Amino acid sequence: MRRNLLLLLVALVPVVASADDTQELTVSDIEFIDEGYNDEPPMIILTKEGSALNVHLMNYSAHPDTEEFIITPKMSGGSDGELCSVSIGVSYINYSVTTVITTFNVSFNVHGIEADSFYFSCWWYKGMVSLTEGEPLELWENKNISKDGVIYALDNKTKTATLSSGRHVEGEYNIPSEVGYGGQTFLLTSIDYPAFAFNTSLTSVIVPQSVTNIGNAVFQNCSNLNDVYCYAENVPETGINVFNETPIASATLHVPAGSVDKYKSTSPWSDFGSIVAIEPPVTYTQGQMATIILPTTPDAKMGKYYRLDRCEDGKIIFEQELQPQARTPYIIVPKEDFSIDPNTLDLIGLSCDTVSIEGISFIGSYSRKKFDCQEGWYIDIIDTTTDCQIKEKVYLIGALRAYLMVNWDDPINHPGTKGPEEKLEIVLHDYSTGLTPSPSPIGEGIIFDLQGRQLFGKPQKGIYIESGKKKVK
Repeated sequence: MRRNLLLLLVALVPVVASADDTQELTVSDIEFIDEGYNDEPPMIILTKEGSALNVHLMNYSAHPDTEEFIITPKMSGGSDGELCSVSIGVSYINYSVTTVITTFNVSFNVHGIEADSFYFSCWWYKGMVSLTEGEPLELWENKNISKDGVIYALDNKTKTATLSSGRHVEGEYNIPSEVGYGGQTFLLTSIDYPAFAFNTSLTSVIVPQSVTNIGNAVFQNCSNLNDVYCYAENVPETGINVFNETPIASATLHVPAGSVDKYKSTSPWSDFGSIVAIEPPVTYTQGQMATIILPTTPDAKMGKYYRLDRCEDGKIIFEQELQPQARTPYIIVPKEDFSIDPNTLDLIGLSCDTVSIEGISFIGSYSRKKFDCQEGWYIDIIDTTTDCQIKEKVYLIGALRAYLMVNWDDPINHPGTKGPEEKLEIVLHDYSTGLTPSPSPIGEGIIFDLQGRQLFGKPQKGIYIESGKKKVK
């Protein structure tokens, strides 16, 4: 039953207080609304209009037969530059005896507060407040909010969030690492029951690195869950029955590459049918020559693409490709910085794709690769990126990258060669001008041949142009 009560208290005229004096404030317009029981966390909303302060207590616990609320405000200080302190006592009157409680919303106005910043004490809150005329200020310790159908519990002290319900999300769901509310940011650290329990529409979920705790039965009875991406490098503290009645024996768990063994040795994560490494994003930098291969058609607007075309005069020639194709390795000179997340691509069944001409193979790898060079061949890693390296004669190739493998024992295509250290020069041939573009590779000055084509590496012999100066080798 909804009840409204208007109660006027005797007004006391404020006086100028000394340091030890206490002022009694005028209270009027008291209204309380019986909302029945509410398990929402308590909250105080303050709004100031002139010297009047409106106080709204949300979910205040009281006796269910409460007939009146008594408000007793006091103010001290506030003169001669002293800190103003406002204390408001709230109590209720009932005429029956019981241990049962319920929650009320209680609103009242306090008059005679000139300061906009003061120490405020009321109900559960004690601390400084700073108010802006006419703008509500929310004071709360814990609060439940809903965003896009997902419920989060916010902790205002620790500035952290817990995902407590996501039972209505469908398909692939990416749990955010942060939740914004009231101009503040809350780090999501926990997932708690019921969360996604009994959600049969959930097929894939991404758990961010920020999560350190996963409560009981969070993914219970998720019958169509096929993939879990957990970016936490340390295995989150995990409750009981987290994946109870969920077919994880046929599902795949994706975790950071350095954490695969941790998850494989920790229950219930070890019960997944497959545990694989999450590939980091593949990055491309404006103007820096790199390689790329994708299972889908690349975006031609992201840069200039060059395909392996021929071997000519001891040089490997790449021609510009205006319409790059899927499953074809290319050299790319990006027009802007961008990155690709391999985990968002359908790479099932894909290992690598190769383009070959005249004993030269340009190999694009869809996953991270580590190998030794075969005898009679040499490897040329074109990328200067950190995911493509040579360590103690072992070659490391990043996902979605490509590399050259040249048959150095081919006497027809490479006559007179002596050894793998004599690598062929790489030339990019621009479609529109007939000249190579001018990217800014990492290393020494830009190098051109006498035809104006840019070289990526100094030639073994002959005349070339470096940083605008002619050089002979």
